[in-house]
Formats: sequence, C-alpha cells, structure tokens
Amino acid sequence: MRKLFIFLGILLITLGLVVGSVGATLHTIKDPDGTYIIYEDEAGTDIMTIDDDDGVTIVNLTTSNTYSSMTVTSTLDATSLTSASIVTAGGIACPDQFWLGDDIDMSTNTTGIYDITLKDGQADGLSIVAGSTDMMVFTTATDAILITPPLTVTGLVTLNGGLKLGASGAGFDVTFYGDTAGADFLWDQNGDINGMLTLGNTAGSKGCDFIVYGNTATTYLHWDQSGDDLLLVGTETTLAIAGTTASTNATSGSLRTAGGLGVAGNTFLGGTFTVSTTGAGTDVTFWGETADGKVWFDADANENGMWYFH
Repeated sequence: MRKLFIFLGILLITLGLVVGSVGATLHTIKDPDGTYIIYEDEAGTDIMTIDDDDGVTIVNLTTSNTYSSMTVTSTLDATSLTSASIVTAGGIACPDQFWLGDDIDMSTNTTGIYDITLKDGQADGLSIVAGSTDMMVFTTATDAILITPPLTVTGLVTLNGGLKLGASGAGFDVTFYGDTAGADFLWDQNGDINGMLTLGNTAGSKGCDFIVYGNTATTYLHWDQSGDDLLLVGTETTLAIAGTTASTNATSGSLRTAGGLGVAGNTFLGGTFTVSTTGAGTDVTFWGETADGKVWFDADANENGMWYFH
C-alpha cells in the first residue's frame, strides 16, 4: 500500500508539470471499491484515469507539451487500429528520423485508400537505402523513380505509357528468353558497333521463327527456322526491291543470289539478258514440249560455242 501511495504521489507531480496550463486545480474521483481513480481539471474534464485493470490512461490533454524522452515499456504488438503499446485516435507527427523494427501494416485502413505523400520539387523526395546504397529513389523534381539494383518482376507488367531503355549513346542489352535454352530474342546494344538484333543462337544450333503479317488475311513474311527458309506467303504477296543498282556481273544488282533461281511462273525482263561473262561462258537450254526436244547453246563446243537444235 505504501508503494502505491508513493507511486500516486509521483504521478500527481508529473501530471501537474505536464498539464500545468490546463487548470490550476485538480479534482480526484475514486470509486468506493478503490478500483479506479479519475483526475479532473477545474472545468470537470477528465485528465487521467488509473484503473486496476486498464492501467493509466491520459484521456484529454489539450495543451502542447514537450518531452525530452519517452519510453513505453509495454511489449504489446499492434494487431489492429485499437490494440498496441501506443494507440492514438489522431495522427502522429515526427519531424526527425523514425525507426521501425518490424512491418508496416496498412491493411487495417477502413477507407481502403493508402497514400504516401512526398514533398514536391525534391531531387531525392524519398530514398529506400540498403546500407549506404540507394536501392530506390523517388524524385519529385522530375517525377521519376530510379532503381539501382537488378529488378525481378514475377507477375504481369502493364505499361500505359511509352518504354525507353537507356538513352541516346548509352544503350542497354535486352533479352527475351524462349522456352528452349538458346532460342532467345536479343538486342545487343553495341553489337556490330551500332547495335544488333539476334533471334536464336548465333552458332545455328537453336533457331527462332519470325513472322510478319500483312493487311490481307493469310499473307505474311515467314522465316522458318526448321526449314532454313524465308517464305513470302499469300496470293496477294509481292516482293518489291526499291534498289536501282544495275547488274553488270553475277555479284552486282539490286537482287543477287549465291545459288540458283527457280521461277514457277512467267518471267519478264525489262532490260538486257546476259548469261555469264566474256571468256567464261555457260550452257543455255530451252526445252520443247516433246521429250528431248530442245534448243541449247553449248558454251565450249567447237571452241567458240555452238547452237544445237534437236
């Protein structure tokens, strides 16, 4: 009992220092059973309650008070908006550093709106730091977010604006991985000096199909990796080469091929038709409709070449 009186005496002195401007006189209300004590100011407003079950509660402190240090020894964890070591019905202002030893739970907000507002016009509006390294920096001066370490996203990413990777003169490699190892889509920012786009493995062991569709249904350009063929598919497709380089030998011209050329339809030539070059002739055969019926030019017959009709 003596310890209780000593405690109450210290508490009364402390309360007088804290709420000195609230009222000059305190009134004490105690229930007959001695289970609680209520301190009121001169206006009859409850200031503090001491309850044998609920402990000490300061319920209506209306003045501005300054504490050099305050420590709450209770270890009650926060599980809701009304249960914790410290509970306040209003906001909390912290003009200096704020340390947290555990999670921030915003799921108990009944409004469903969770805003973190940063000061405008700041080069470093908010920094998330690991040690001395900025992991993520929110810049309100230019409305930008800078992420320093590698970023891994396991879910779907939706972009409602444009997408830029790097800057002019400072590009970055981009890789889209296929389902099979090596069957990848790679933008190499400094490949072949100015950048290079690669599909599949450059060694040739893993290829990728590439399809570009036209405006007409079933019309498309298709690189078929399994057949090593470039296909122009569709009844309305046209391969138009805009180059105007004239052909003077087998390695010049707007269209060149290192192999043979097969044409299933008609062929129209608007210029000179030349076969091989001087001193290096090539046989030419024109087949007739009857078997073995033909006209051909034998490039080395009779030394200078000869036409045959069969």
